[in-house]
Amino acid sequence: MLQDFFEHTINKVYQNCRSLVFFFISPLPIASSYIKFGGWEMSYNWKGRTWPIKEVVGNVEIITKTVHFNYKYALQLMNVDTGKEYNLPHFVRTIAHEIAHCLLLDYDPNYLNIDDPHTERHRILTGCLEIYLWTLPEIQELINLQTQSALSW
Repeated sequence: MLQDFFEHTINKVYQNCRSLVFFFISPLPIASSYIKFGGWEMSYNWKGRTWPIKEVVGNVEIITKTVHFNYKYALQLMNVDTGKEYNLPHFVRTIAHEIAHCLLLDYDPNYLNIDDPHTERHRILTGCLEIYLWTLPEIQELINLQTQSALSW
């Protein structure tokens, strides 16, 4: 259920923002239409990760993207103390950060292969996506989930 919740939230933001991003960036996107949520992974080096995969079927290129989040965010959602850097505001920022990577990959499939994919364009887009995420009922549900979890302890 939580897996579906995050996949839905990621794709809702991605689909809603694709046309807006396209307005500011061209050429035409070579976008996939869906992002997979790959789940929670252990890492000491990153909070989120986007894996683009390009498959060729005949003459057709299919680009899919899978987003993973650090498992400490899942623990934090259950009110397990994970330190200041894995709190809900940081998680929302990480979601925005990974969706920004996905959107920018729509316009350049080699985007993550550059020396530093965290360009000014990426930083601005991440900030805008973060603001948008806080307006969504899905994020409010995460707040409610944490509140209910805290009350049950």
